[in-house]
Amino acid sequence: MSESTPYLEDIVDLDEPRDTSRASESVTICSCGEKRSLLRFLAVRLCASQALARLKEAHRDEYDRYLAELKEQALAEFESRWRRHLGGDHR
Repeated sequence: MSESTPYLEDIVDLDEPRDTSRASESVTICSCGEKRSLLRFLAVRLCASQALARLKEAHRDEYDRYLAELKEQALAEFESRWRRHLGGDHR
């Protein structure tokens, strides 16, 4: 007997809550007041620094070279701005 029971597809097991729909992505604020965007930010906020730390360890010499170049550029820009500042450019 292979009877089709379409209503079985609508049964929800409340002992095993799981969200299989995409509806949770459209809700931006929980009833408790928590914002989806804040929780998402907190979940991914450290990813960039963790990735940089891994990359830094894997390619130490290349990282050190880039860091030295960027510091040199930043210090040159700083000196230029400081001279302009002392000359009266207080923007």
